[in-house]
Amino acid sequence: MSAFDEEIEIEIDEITKKSNNFGYDLKHYLDSLPEKQLRRAIYILSKFYYKDVSSEEIFKFIVYMFSDDKIISQVTFEDFIFTVIVELDTENFNSVQKYKLKKIVMEKMEILCKNSVNPYNMNTLLNHLFSKQDLMDYIADLIEKLNRINSDFITSFFSTLFYNDYKEVIQYISSIINSNKLVNKLSDEELTLLKRQIL
Repeated sequence: MSAFDEEIEIEIDEITKKSNNFGYDLKHYLDSLPEKQLRRAIYILSKFYYKDVSSEEIFKFIVYMFSDDKIISQVTFEDFIFTVIVELDTENFNSVQKYKLKKIVMEKMEILCKNSVNPYNMNTLLNHLFSKQDLMDYIADLIEKLNRINSDFITSFFSTLFYNDYKEVIQYISSIINSNKLVNKLSDEELTLLKRQIL
C-alpha cells in the first residue's frame, strides 16, 4: 500500500470513528480530492469495514455515492458496488431504502453501464434491487420514451442483463432485439451490431 493510500485509510478511519455525521463528512472529504486520488479513495472505501457506523448513516452515504456522476464514473466504483451488495448487503435495506436506491440506479443507469468493466457486479446489484417485472418495465419504458437510443448504452445494459438470474428477463431482451421495437431507434448498422454482440 502506498503512502497516499495509507493516508486515505487513516482519514476514513478517523471520520468513521469520530464523526457525528459520517456521510456528510466523508462526502466533504471525497469532494476535496483530485480525480486520481478520488479513484483510489473509492477503491479503499470498498475495502473498508464500517463497524463504527450506523446503518442509517451508511445508507445516506451510499445514496450520496450513487448520486454523484463524478464518483460513479470512476473505474473503481464497481468495487464499491460489490461492497454494497456483499459487505453491506442490500437485502438488509428496508423497502423505502431499496426503493430510493433503485430510483437512483435507474436515473444513473447509463453512466453505470458505460463505466462497468465487470457486468457480474452490476448485474448482481440489479438482482438485489429489482424484481424481474421491475427490469422488464424499465426496459419497456426506456425503449418507449427515447426517439434515438444510445446504442452503446443499450449494448452494455443488455450485455449486463444477460448475466441476470431471471430467465424471463433474458428472453424478453432477446424478443426485443428480434422484433421491430428497435427499428427507427437504432440504425440498421447499430441493430446488426447489437444482434451480433448480444444474441
